[in-house]
Amino acid sequence: MNIEGLKMTSYLFLGAIAMLYVSFMNEAISATPVNLKCHTPNEEKIFTVGPEKVTFHHEDAFHNGRSISSTGVSARTQNTHIGFTKVLYMNGNKHRIHIQDLRNMNDVHDYMTIVSPKGHTMTYPINCQRI
Repeated sequence: MNIEGLKMTSYLFLGAIAMLYVSFMNEAISATPVNLKCHTPNEEKIFTVGPEKVTFHHEDAFHNGRSISSTGVSARTQNTHIGFTKVLYMNGNKHRIHIQDLRNMNDVHDYMTIVSPKGHTMTYPINCQRI
């Protein structure tokens, strides 16, 4: 085998390793179980996102600031290579929670929309942290 053949073989080998690494990292990020605590900027909505369920919390002034939670609602999840979107229905409203990038969560790219049965849509930026 000549030098050019060895170079081509080594380039192909290194390219294959790089593709496997990228594929593995993307799978590792999207397959990671997510446990997040999120809230809107004024903490009007506070919720916990789990791998399969979303739980909304309501502050109750009568209980000295203790959090009362709704039961966890099952959510359909669509994973992307670095984030996810969860869709669930609660009290007749459609909730869509979108996290753009799990490695860099911020309220510029992450949001929650709530659509009423009449089609009225409210969009909230959300801040999330891993728990």
